[in-house]
Amino acid sequence: MGGKPFTAYHQNLIEQAENQELNPETWFMPQLFCQLSPLPAANTDKNLFQRTNGNVKVSVLSSERVPAGGLVRLLLAWLTTQAKRQRSPELAIDTSQSQFLKSLGLSNSGRYAALLLEQVNRLARSTFQIERVVGNGVEIENVLVSRKALISMRPGKNSSWSSTIRLDEEFYQSILSNAVPVSAHAIKALTKNPLAIDFYCWWNWRVHSMSRRKQIEIPLDALKLQFSSETKERRDFRRKLENAAILASIFHHEIFNSTLFQSDKLIITKTNPHIAHK
Repeated sequence: MGGKPFTAYHQNLIEQAENQELNPETWFMPQLFCQLSPLPAANTDKNLFQRTNGNVKVSVLSSERVPAGGLVRLLLAWLTTQAKRQRSPELAIDTSQSQFLKSLGLSNSGRYAALLLEQVNRLARSTFQIERVVGNGVEIENVLVSRKALISMRPGKNSSWSSTIRLDEEFYQSILSNAVPVSAHAIKALTKNPLAIDFYCWWNWRVHSMSRRKQIEIPLDALKLQFSSETKERRDFRRKLENAAILASIFHHEIFNSTLFQSDKLIITKTNPHIAHK
């Protein structure tokens, strides 16, 4: 893989990867979000967003604006991890702003607090509609992340954040049965690059699901529909995805070793995911 020149940002990621080796921490991401990458990377004012993955189309519908960016991905990983650890769909955020932001790897700033709160609101008001082509028909599934939410967070340096989010029961059960293990350090460090988070999570799910297959080839045009349908030219998309893969590989070198970008396709050779599924 090629990529952009080495920068201070890359150096910071390397330091985070070293911390990962010293203090490993496993988080989890819902399989739905690893498999389909259904969230936009850039902020948007729209209340509908759609992505395609083969014969599957996912639509995100919100009563306000659809959730977007790195912070909502970070939030989803945190919610999923808490649900797995607590074995409960009822999740409480009962702490100070500074402690909550610290647990997410964020600095205690009003800007981060306000942006995170906005994504909490967007996610709580969203439905994910999944359409699968089955024979001559279409199977439609509506997925809710949050069944009920009481949001009483108020950004402020010394604010107390006391809120509860109840995950939808089916979504919660899917977390217990098939959430994808990921590195907490990787998710936190890559928050400023949503595409890198998406690729990292997708690659881990994809490698795990390869079963006995030694290699898979995926057309770049198909990946473009999944990861970045907003990018018009294939070569521009390939450059973006390749850079995202390089950032993700800082945390798991096998991503670099097993991933080959060609002009029209991506080839992945069977290897181990970053964190083994149990």
